[in-house]
Amino acid sequence: MSASKNEIIWEFKQTPIDDEEILLIERGLKIQFPSDLRECIIHNNGACPSPGIFDLENDPGYVFDGLISFNRTDDVHFLDVYEWIEERLPPLTFPFANDPFGNHICLKYSDENDISPVIVFWDHDSIDNSSDSLRKICNTFSDLISSLHS
Repeated sequence: MSASKNEIIWEFKQTPIDDEEILLIERGLKIQFPSDLRECIIHNNGACPSPGIFDLENDPGYVFDGLISFNRTDDVHFLDVYEWIEERLPPLTFPFANDPFGNHICLKYSDENDISPVIVFWDHDSIDNSSDSLRKICNTFSDLISSLHS
């Protein structure tokens, strides 16, 4: 099965999730996920996009390996991942996807009232939790998805 330009095929979906599960996570973290990401998670929880390559400015070839599962019944889910790396992340940074090398694609909120976080790449080899460990990918999740290529 192949995808045309900007057509993403989501493979290997995990346990389905509903809006209520996402709302519980949002309430616990006191954030609001962007609606485009929320819809993608509901329909493609834990899945891998194909194609899945994205570029950072002047640095091509990064891999969007898969969404983190948001279903608490899955072996590894969003809250597990967040708890494992929270102390190493800059404040108000939340992973929602990973690459095959232990890095994460994250939402970066400017403050607690922000409802339009930017999409950033977090390098797990970063020494500290400063914003220097982040590289901006794009402004929205939809921008990220539309930029994926082979």
